[in-house]
Amino acid sequence: MVHEGQHPALIESTCWDHIQTMLQDGAAKDRRSRSKNQSSLLCGKLFDEMSDRLTPSHTKTRLGKRLRYYISHRLIAKSGEKNLDGWRLPAPELEAQVAALTRRTMTDVSAATRLMIGASSDDIGNAQTTLTNWLATATQADLVCLAKKITIEPGPLAVQIHQRLVP
Repeated sequence: MVHEGQHPALIESTCWDHIQTMLQDGAAKDRRSRSKNQSSLLCGKLFDEMSDRLTPSHTKTRLGKRLRYYISHRLIAKSGEKNLDGWRLPAPELEAQVAALTRRTMTDVSAATRLMIGASSDDIGNAQTTLTNWLATATQADLVCLAKKITIEPGPLAVQIHQRLVP
């Protein structure tokens, strides 16, 4: 909104616009837009067999490549202690595994029946059709979003699905 002042402009508008452009070009860039595609999809959902939360972390190689991973929180909180057991898992592979497991679970013919306890057969059939259509275009991020809690332990990976988020 522009308000007419009571005096003539102190700086010519062309000079003002040029300076504003220079300031915007030199301003700090929004870091979130650059790393948006590398967000930690499992943040707050991932726990180990001791109910310890796994925290997203990253490191950079000598060439500047960013490597993302999840680490047991006790390894960060008690970093001075020696011989602590915990998990250090590569984020892209773990996120892909959770998405694949979620897709397999949701593709199962009985998925709608298990999610809609007490629903009529017509409602379950309609839900299964909707679910199948959604799964055809679902991205890895969409599938991981369905996960309510993921438990990591030696052996199987357990994923609890959020019933209310299922399309």
